[in-house]
Amino acid sequence: MATGTALLTVEQFLALPEEQQFRRELLGGELVEMGNAKAIHEIMKGLLSEALTIHVARTGALFVLSESMFRVTANDACIPDISIVRRDWLSRVDPDRRFPGAPLLAVEIISSESATRIAQKIEIYLQGGAQAVWTFYPERKLMDVHYPGGRSRRLYASDTLMEPDILGDFALPLSKLFPA
Repeated sequence: MATGTALLTVEQFLALPEEQQFRRELLGGELVEMGNAKAIHEIMKGLLSEALTIHVARTGALFVLSESMFRVTANDACIPDISIVRRDWLSRVDPDRRFPGAPLLAVEIISSESATRIAQKIEIYLQGGAQAVWTFYPERKLMDVHYPGGRSRRLYASDTLMEPDILGDFALPLSKLFPA
């Protein structure tokens, strides 16, 4: 939902009083309120965060973030449900600012956003440098994996999620995320 007609830059957005930034993203210069997630959204986010954190802790090369803002472009500040970044990248980030660019991997669990908004966010992440975007649809018990160049794949509850180029030997049966 837009809160005004004038488009903002990320810097203008971040200069707003904190209460005007709370639970909002900036997409294409437009303030967009984030929805209130249902329990299934939060459960799935927790289970996936747990699996990813356990996996990346084995090597120490990657780091899992939850609901962190990324200043992807001058007009886009997105908050993925979960994101994966390189641990060495964290040491180069200004701790007093929002994360610059896009995460290596962005995860969105879809429970209230429109298809148009999700497509916009996928494009923002990928054009901003993400190597993959995972979109989960809990009520449909499926997920899509999006890559730069328009390539994508769909997985169902009976499939195993793997992302070897980013996560090495990570393998998660999606039946562990989707309720029976």
